[in-house]
Amino acid sequence: ANESGAVHVGIATFQDIDVDGHTNLDNVSVAGVTTFSGGSVIINPTGANHSTLTINSQESNDTIGPIINLSRNNGFFSSTEPLGEIRFVANSNKNYGKITGRTTNTGSGTEDGKIQVSAIKNGTETVVTEFTHNGVDIPFDLDVDGHTNLDNVSIAGVSTFAAQIYHTAQGSNTAKITLN
Repeated sequence: ANESGAVHVGIATFQDIDVDGHTNLDNVSVAGVTTFSGGSVIINPTGANHSTLTINSQESNDTIGPIINLSRNNGFFSSTEPLGEIRFVANSNKNYGKITGRTTNTGSGTEDGKIQVSAIKNGTETVVTEFTHNGVDIPFDLDVDGHTNLDNVSIAGVSTFAAQIYHTAQGSNTAKITLN
């Protein structure tokens, strides 16, 4: 309490607050736009098994939300240039997996991009899947457990079957499989 006996809790200001140096703020609520420039935002949670970052959208219609933009605005981009990444890091900053957005064509009106998923394989970061406008590229074995329905399958190379091969052509008695 001050001399008048009034108790003041908190600070109210209608002007900017400029803090030089380290400031420890507990339970900060920001209404409006917040901009961080010239550095990184680091979140160090205590405890486990809880959400570290939650982004809530108050949209109540068919509008998409929330939206996360990984935006890179440095002018000219060359082909195959990385635009942004989400990394999965452990043990002294070792990347165990990442999702990377890249350019593949930067010509005006012909822009193309791809999403790469990488993982550690035998200690080396390896692209395990790529998503492009042409489809999905999986450069390693594809292991499918259970029933899989595949249309228009083209196999280049060796195919190994561990059981019988069945072929059924609907409405036709001319179905056949030729083995050479």
